[in-house]
Amino acid sequence: MSLGEICDVDDDTLRAVLARWAMDTELLPSIFLHPPRAGVLKAPEPLPYAHVASEFAREDSGTGYRLDRRKVTITLRGTKEQASMGLGYALRTFNRRLGSADHPGLTYPSGSRFIAWKPLTPGVLRQEEEAKEGLDVWAAIIEAEVTSTRNP
Repeated sequence: MSLGEICDVDDDTLRAVLARWAMDTELLPSIFLHPPRAGVLKAPEPLPYAHVASEFAREDSGTGYRLDRRKVTITLRGTKEQASMGLGYALRTFNRRLGSADHPGLTYPSGSRFIAWKPLTPGVLRQEEEAKEGLDVWAAIIEAEVTSTRNP
């Protein structure tokens, strides 16, 4: 897989995660007024905010397809209450049942097929070392391995 293909799949996965986030029209928007950002944050963000990153984890080849695995990290920053509530809401949106009949999976813009969302952590809440806007900053972090099928 070339660097260009890796970046394309990262972008495809990011867009699928952002689309899933947008499906929640009630819980996450009650805390985070803007959709998550992706890539390098170039300016200070007002609290609270969310950031999503996707990076290559590994791949396995099958007959006529390959299983692509990406490490997805969702970071939510805000006050302790915002980060804690955001973590609970995000875990409801991106949880172990993602992809089951009662909980839609990810929809990839490329048409690739979603296979699994496997949490790497149960969700972590921690206080950051910095203060912002006169408030202590807390981060809630969700990490998962996301599997999709890709054509060889």
